[in-house]
Amino acid sequence: MAEVERIDGKQSMTGELDLMRIDKHGGNVNKQHENGNTALHLAISSNADIGILRSLMNKGAQLNITNNDGHTPLECLQHGSWKTALSLLKLEKQFDFRDNNGGTLLHSLMDRLGDNIWGIVRPADIEVGHIGHVEQDELIGLFWEGILSEIHEYQIDLNLQDYFGNTPLHIAANFWPSSKNLDVMLTHFDNIDPFIRDCSGNSFLHVYLTRHSVHDETEFDKRLFQGEYRNLSKHRIEKLLNTQNNEMESPLHVFVKTQYNNVNVSNLKRIIEAGSSVNLRNILGETVLHCLFRRELEADCDDADSTSNLDLYEVSNIENKIQNIQENCRLLVSRGSDINQQNNKGESPIFLANSERVIGTMIDIGADVNITNSLGQSLLISVVNKTDVNLDIIRFLLIKGVNVNIVDIHGNNILHFIAWHGTNPDILLELNKHGVSIVPDNLGQLPCTVAYDRGNYIQFKHLCRCPKEMHIQREHFLLTKEIISVQELKENSKKFDVISKRFRPFRGNIHELLQLPSFGPITFEGESNLIKSVVKDLVVAVCKKITEKHDFFSITLVESGSVSEKTKVNLPNEFDFLCIFEELGKICFIDEEKSDRDPGYAYLKLKDEYKDHACKVLFDDNGYLDTFEIRDRIYTVIDNLFLSQEIFSHPNISYVQDHFKGANCPTFHFTILWQGCMYKHLKIDIDLVPACQIMGWWPKNTIINSLYCDAQKILDEGAVLMIQTELDEDNNPYSKQRISAIRAEQSHMQGLPQIAIDAYLLSKIVCNSRICPCLRIPHKLFQPRDILTSYMLKTCVFHMFDPTSEYTKNKTESKSNVHNENDLHKQVIEIFNKMLQFLRAGHLPSFVFPWQNVLTFNVSLDYSDNDNFYNTLRIAFIKMVLEILGEMQNFSAIDFEMLMEIEDNSTSNSDISD
Repeated sequence: MAEVERIDGKQSMTGELDLMRIDKHGGNVNKQHENGNTALHLAISSNADIGILRSLMNKGAQLNITNNDGHTPLECLQHGSWKTALSLLKLEKQFDFRDNNGGTLLHSLMDRLGDNIWGIVRPADIEVGHIGHVEQDELIGLFWEGILSEIHEYQIDLNLQDYFGNTPLHIAANFWPSSKNLDVMLTHFDNIDPFIRDCSGNSFLHVYLTRHSVHDETEFDKRLFQGEYRNLSKHRIEKLLNTQNNEMESPLHVFVKTQYNNVNVSNLKRIIEAGSSVNLRNILGETVLHCLFRRELEADCDDADSTSNLDLYEVSNIENKIQNIQENCRLLVSRGSDINQQNNKGESPIFLANSERVIGTMIDIGADVNITNSLGQSLLISVVNKTDVNLDIIRFLLIKGVNVNIVDIHGNNILHFIAWHGTNPDILLELNKHGVSIVPDNLGQLPCTVAYDRGNYIQFKHLCRCPKEMHIQREHFLLTKEIISVQELKENSKKFDVISKRFRPFRGNIHELLQLPSFGPITFEGESNLIKSVVKDLVVAVCKKITEKHDFFSITLVESGSVSEKTKVNLPNEFDFLCIFEELGKICFIDEEKSDRDPGYAYLKLKDEYKDHACKVLFDDNGYLDTFEIRDRIYTVIDNLFLSQEIFSHPNISYVQDHFKGANCPTFHFTILWQGCMYKHLKIDIDLVPACQIMGWWPKNTIINSLYCDAQKILDEGAVLMIQTELDEDNNPYSKQRISAIRAEQSHMQGLPQIAIDAYLLSKIVCNSRICPCLRIPHKLFQPRDILTSYMLKTCVFHMFDPTSEYTKNKTESKSNVHNENDLHKQVIEIFNKMLQFLRAGHLPSFVFPWQNVLTFNVSLDYSDNDNFYNTLRIAFIKMVLEILGEMQNFSAIDFEMLMEIEDNSTSNSDISD
């Protein structure tokens, strides 16, 4: 077959002759030439007649072969080639055209192949040449006229579902600019079942209303909701509008929650008048009215009552949003929506409102301002617990008669939460005017005690009515969060001197920091131990669900991180776990040659004896472990589990929406909110690391014998291989396993001398922003604990207390728990000097893997692109810490010019910017 340099839809005389030659003489129809095209690629791209297409298919032409552009033959359908599409549809009666998702050719034509033919434009394709809506609809119309004129020639089943439960109707509903396909199908075809639901429980109408922004006010939209289609009478459209998906959401829920949709009175009326109930509750117990406000929680209207920093356009836009929400709220209530309906957390819609004027409207139409949630917390407490407390809303609620003395199930009133958060003390003046009472919580804590423990001095002064002999030790009030600019540090300003001098009371008594509330190590007693137990139960439930869904994923759960090492400081707000997939370690071996070429990573392959085992779906065509496949399965299970929120059954916890991550990160990360008596309002981060171990396997040049633990046991266990998905430069996932010594380091930490552990704890404490200030670099703010990470500090401690070194032999011959204050202070300083030494060399070797640089290995792209910047930033923070600890520093040695360059650098790390 003659070589075809490109496929552009134009007929080629040579190509046509070649196709006829193959048809006549029986050449290899699947032979690929330099551009990767087969005969079928050419035939479809040149609009060959049905006879040639049928002949090629009869000769075994394959549909899944891709050319050099990555296109299959079907993906070579050209703009305007609807006749070729009809020919292929006719052949589907004889040949199997289903794709990898189980979709028929009609499914594909309603989706990506349709884009090729009639130029459907989606946001990602906005720069691609396309035709106008009128011509699009004309081409779609010609396509369907061809089908309808010879309907007996086709095998059209509009109820046929792909593997995800989608019918052609579902996929057509997902098109952005044209509803012509839906219009034709609903007009001309009998026996359509519009109630078929996909694997998420969505009907085609659920899907359609996620795309309503482009169909708003169209003729199809009007006819649809007026019940004018033969398969969707008024009665049927009403029934369809009240079907609920797997999240128990009706199409109206979906419409309101979709950010792009124009949720206004006109559209709401059309859907409600078509028969949609306004009081159906989703899986969270929320009605459409809840969804209306949840939609706006992160939108501009949270600034609606504070417009001083906005230009006229922004102010006008916010005003319009507020007015729209008020109108929508009135409409929904007038149509029967219960303004005081509580969700599963006991929150009525007013708990989700962000604007004083919207709250005013809700009160006017019957909202109860003294309703309490499932924890007994009032609306007033809910406002104080928000990230940005709106004083105007609080004043407004006070005017409206809100009860200021409501107490929750833990005995907290609003003053306890003000003390916990360190809320603007102006609120206290307003509350005092309305008779707020100072009462103890269920643990006997007064609000002033909470403020004292949290270090919130201003709130403490306003709230404390205790005798003078109470709360005697107040040195920790000197430690307050501060921010200093690079320019101020460069100029050696008095501001840093003031910050540094505040620490003087602790320089000769540094051990005292370990005893301070909100600074020292967590002992996990009382409520902190309850938190630990609840988190563990939660993670066990997640792992159990993963195992239930995938039998092969039997998991051994291992606590990791600072909690397992007993080095967690400050608050019980971070928990880490290894999820060891035991079976993977048994069926895999390490490709040593490939792993040696990529230090720090291992490449796992399936053992030959398992090549026909069901587990082979977890491996790619070359037998390597497909981590993307594994992580995707885990992600789907966890995501579905979190949607129902059934596992968050403990009364003190709730799931923090939109904090679940795990597609490409090394960890599966999610956040819960704990609301208890000791810990009033605490966000807790939980990380799950999927991993496996091959017994006895460690990479070359690993150092185990220098650990304070049973080295043989560690060697026998093998390294931890994190199931981590990497992305190449084109964001395509590929598989390799990050090698970790996490369990070995965990054991080593337990065997260190007590002075080493205390020094490590203190090194973490002094990186608290209440001791070492945050550093502001133009347009960015960096916290010390995020730049000087715990792992870096720990690695320095490991090197300092290497049992084979002379330093350790001379300094720490005894493992006694008793050590003097001066020695401890020196050890803390030595940790930071040690790190300074490594930073100047640009290399901090891992203790177990000495060939691995902790500063650069497996860091995010933002870090790797800015190695020099971040090392300079670390040096700046270390010098501030050392100065605070009493060791004089020369700040002029910092490369401030390097730090200032970040202003022009487009990369920033969301994990380290406050």
